[in-house]
Amino acid sequence: MRTSKLNRVVEQVSTSKQTGLEHPQDRYSKTKSSGKDECVAMKRTMVLSLTAIFLILSSTSWAADEGSALFKSKCAGCHGASGEGKAAIKAPALKGTSLDAGQIVEHITKGESTSKPPHNKGISGLTEDQAKAIADYVKTLK
Repeated sequence: MRTSKLNRVVEQVSTSKQTGLEHPQDRYSKTKSSGKDECVAMKRTMVLSLTAIFLILSSTSWAADEGSALFKSKCAGCHGASGEGKAAIKAPALKGTSLDAGQIVEHITKGESTSKPPHNKGISGLTEDQAKAIADYVKTLK
């Protein structure tokens, strides 16, 4: 009698697996595993997001530092440490300029024939990225 009952239970279990029916315990283990996977995925997404934010902020800070350093070494001698200009040598103030960053970059890299040296031609030794860093820094001067 016991053997036939056991055979029926085994048959029910194998039939339920063939038809796609699951034992409640199987369903629980899949849900539990899925929950762990979701938690790991959320943590991974959070870590990647925070890393991206950190890199963006640090590169922005680095560009501002580079722009400031380049301004001090290449521009402050004539335009003043704070971009206030120097009337004695007729160097215009740069702080509060109405030029946008792109126009400043072009003025630095290509110059203008109507300007006095060194701005009658592009400033030598500066890359486009360095000129952009200077222009971005000049736009922060108030």
